[in-house]
Amino acid sequence: MKIPFRMISHQGAMLKTLSGILLSSIFPVNRPKTNPAQIDDVHVVLPSPSEELVSQYQQWCTFGIETSDNLRFEQNTQHLPAHLFSQFALSVCAQQLKQLRYPLLGIINQGVGLEVIHPIPLGEPLHITCKMLEVSEDDGKARIHQQLIIGTANIPHCYTASFHTVFILGRSKKPKTSKESEVIDFEKIGQWTVEPNDGWNFALLTGDFNPIHWIGFIARFSPFKQKVLHGFGMFTRSIETVQQHFQAPVKSIHVRFVSPAKLNNQKVSVLVSDESNSENSGEKEGVRQIELRDANNKLLMAGDISL
Repeated sequence: MKIPFRMISHQGAMLKTLSGILLSSIFPVNRPKTNPAQIDDVHVVLPSPSEELVSQYQQWCTFGIETSDNLRFEQNTQHLPAHLFSQFALSVCAQQLKQLRYPLLGIINQGVGLEVIHPIPLGEPLHITCKMLEVSEDDGKARIHQQLIIGTANIPHCYTASFHTVFILGRSKKPKTSKESEVIDFEKIGQWTVEPNDGWNFALLTGDFNPIHWIGFIARFSPFKQKVLHGFGMFTRSIETVQQHFQAPVKSIHVRFVSPAKLNNQKVSVLVSDESNSENSGEKEGVRQIELRDANNKLLMAGDISL
């Protein structure tokens, strides 16, 4: 699949954010020396993504998904795809992160969550509030937890999106320990192919032009040694795989990114568990565990999801 280059014209806010991050890393004169005692919320109103961008984005997110019956999940074309918040989230979160002392160029996305309360009609301006829920420093890392409240003028709270990010401050001194994990039975519900140009395609759709996703010779100097897909790309296609398999919309999902998917034409698999039973589980009723694994069965993403 090839996304038209003209989609870059929709990414002004994100490109401005990326250029600001790059400049602040070169000239860090305005970066605070310490974190403030109070971190202010950020409130923005953004125009709705265009119909063309939404159409191209939805085509990419559902492209090549294979499930047992391959029945396409019919989306409501009058509503925004809920996971499209990936197109504007980083630019909004970055405005708040500028209040902290950390260099934004070093940010690492460790996990994301989404709860859908009400659909957002296509064409409605987006009213967004970014809140800082946690800033902590421990063992050479700064851990950040931010939350976006996304809605419209008439319905202020339609989605809740959460972000867990990390800045590396120094070397870890704690020995690595392995946690005993609960044995869960998973069922493979679908798969999709990670194509070599998926990093470039997703960058055109979201504005995240981090070169490790689309420039091969730069990616070779990264820890992954080759181009890898955006975490949000794994997140959105996994949501669409679940919706296609169950023929039902996802109401909530919370995942952590374990390892990126390499852009080498491999097929990655989406697995889910049975629904939990609230009587004998610490989880809410109806919650399933979800995993994304690569062609070698390596875990890429893990979390929980409910329909």
